[in-house]
Amino acid sequence: MGAVDAAAGLVGGKIYDQLNKRSGNQKSGLVLLLAIPISAALIPFFIFSNTLALIIMGAVLFGIGMGVQEVIMKAAVADMIPLAKRSTAYGILNLALGLAFFAGGTLAGLLYDYSITILIVFLSAVELLAIPVFFWMRKMME
Repeated sequence: MGAVDAAAGLVGGKIYDQLNKRSGNQKSGLVLLLAIPISAALIPFFIFSNTLALIIMGAVLFGIGMGVQEVIMKAAVADMIPLAKRSTAYGILNLALGLAFFAGGTLAGLLYDYSITILIVFLSAVELLAIPVFFWMRKMME
């Protein structure tokens, strides 16, 4: 799925740049980050199916989400943070992402052992809850 990640990053980065250029606002491209929770909310339904095609579709959606996240989040840091503090900002971003992946993976593993149905509902709900958080954070940045 590395090819999907790479292609999604390339396309996402191009769209991010175009949105920022068209609006003249370096924060306009952040709307692309909505693709992450929207696609990620669907992933559990695909990857926990018994159909190979659906499992592959889930992996493709995961690759799209990762590609968009890797490119857009880093580009957003570069656009919003002054050069003198940019390295620290990237460090904080990577620390936060690493801790979130660790905590989320641990909880997902525990829920997997308990109930796959509860795991699917939980993962999808958390992703959908990220959407209002996105708009709240975007409003705070204005």
